[in-house]
Amino acid sequence: MITDNLPVVLITPVITSSICGLNNGAIDLSINPPAGNSFLWSNGATVEDLNNLSPGDYIVTVTGTGGCTSVDTFTVPQLGSVITLSGTTTANSNCLAFNGAIDISALPVGAYTYQWSNGMPTQDQVALAPGLFTVTVSDATGCTSSSSFTIVDQAIQPTLQVSVVPATCGNANGQIDITVSPAGSYTFDWSNAAVTEDLLAVSPGMYSVTVTGINGCASDTLVDVMNTGLSFSVSGSTTPHTSCTTWNGAIEITITPGGSYTFLWSDGQSTEDLTAVEPGVYVVTVTDNTGCSTSAQYNVDNNVIPIMVDHLITPVLCGEPNGAIDLTITPASGNTYTWSNGNTTEDLDNIMTGHYEVTITTQNGCNTSAAFDVPGSEGVQITLDASASSSGADLITIAVQLNVSPAAIDSIIWLPENLFNCNTSVCLEQTITRPDTKTEIKVIAIDTNGCLAQDVLLLDALTDPMVYIPNVFSPNGDGINDVFTIYGNKDVDLIVELQIFDRWGNQVFINREFPPNEINFGWDGTFRNKDMNPAVFAYWARVRYKDGTEAPHKGDVTIVR
Repeated sequence: MITDNLPVVLITPVITSSICGLNNGAIDLSINPPAGNSFLWSNGATVEDLNNLSPGDYIVTVTGTGGCTSVDTFTVPQLGSVITLSGTTTANSNCLAFNGAIDISALPVGAYTYQWSNGMPTQDQVALAPGLFTVTVSDATGCTSSSSFTIVDQAIQPTLQVSVVPATCGNANGQIDITVSPAGSYTFDWSNAAVTEDLLAVSPGMYSVTVTGINGCASDTLVDVMNTGLSFSVSGSTTPHTSCTTWNGAIEITITPGGSYTFLWSDGQSTEDLTAVEPGVYVVTVTDNTGCSTSAQYNVDNNVIPIMVDHLITPVLCGEPNGAIDLTITPASGNTYTWSNGNTTEDLDNIMTGHYEVTITTQNGCNTSAAFDVPGSEGVQITLDASASSSGADLITIAVQLNVSPAAIDSIIWLPENLFNCNTSVCLEQTITRPDTKTEIKVIAIDTNGCLAQDVLLLDALTDPMVYIPNVFSPNGDGINDVFTIYGNKDVDLIVELQIFDRWGNQVFINREFPPNEINFGWDGTFRNKDMNPAVFAYWARVRYKDGTEAPHKGDVTIVR
């Protein structure tokens, strides 16, 4: 007995379905015994496993190492369908409302969802503008298919052909004949309000027409009805308006050749030329003696130059009249100026702070007004007060009075420097020893803006004039008390006048302008070179002191012998 020990080949498959009709199915084999096997598939493949398969049947022959074979058939099923799309398009044919359309069909018949490139989710599309539209169709298994459709534009614009019969001599005998293609029903809208296809008996000029078809598509054209039969031409020039007080525009026309013509302007005037007119558009119709006429149009420009005002303000410094307003005017020449302070110059100089207004008038009568505020810093004012010091009879206190806060002061200078002792930049008060001679005190205050003010105080010398006048003297030639005169200390400067009278009021002595304490200038008790008898005499004197002041003195003096 012969025993068969060759192994039997066993095949176990794992099949992956094809989805949506695509080549994405697979057959994965497990072979026992696993080694030494060869494979031959019905599609010619010689590998163990198959991938990227379309739906269908696949036969495999597996040969083992001993030559034993095993044959098996496997089916790759299909999940989902291959969606086939077809469609028809309707072109857009309307200029007012788009009317293109797309009608599509999907096979196999079933339930599908639709998504168009314009966002619409419907199967079909209507009221479409010309263009390209793409749709994606999906079934419940997730299978999709896309297709694109083009809406062409068949909105035909009407084509216009125009034939013109010119007018003659400006008469209403011109014609316009319109031919529209393609033939059809159209409406006509003329610039002269006519609604017919053609115009008859029209005057020379420009006419426009809009032709609209029943599909809303329209075309327009401009037609010039010429004026023929003229034997003259019109030319002209304009003068622009330049004045602000009167209209001064002008139009001067020339007719060639010269002759007899009538003129009618659009403002009603009938002269050949126009003068003193305002800016604007003027049309003149010129007619010859045969009735032929033509028109011309002229524009009078407005060339009034606007007044431009620029300015530079110099602020007032230290409360002094040193501010300024510097104007720059366009146009620059021929202008007059009226300022609120009465000035008539272009610029203002040496002015104080305040509000200033100016009216500027150009040589063509145009005017404008402007207002300016001139700022500035307040000036410093200083006064000096002197008073006796409580610290001693020979001392005097000088105080500074300011019109601004001391915080606004940068420094105070006391002169003469040798009299004062100020240890800070700002001393508002100083106490000094009264000078022996008349002295000028000067104090200078400088604020934080650099503004300066000063005041002067004249101090008299410290004086205590004392006058001594004897009440008796003995003019007996003994050298003792022989002369009557006036005595004084160092503060007595001069005896301005000394007069002596007897008891009856007769003047017996007079002397003027002599120093005190000098007996050579006094009275020796004589009158007209004769000794006076002992008696009582009256004196009157005027004495000048060192400080320049004067004082009268009077009394009695007795002669004893």
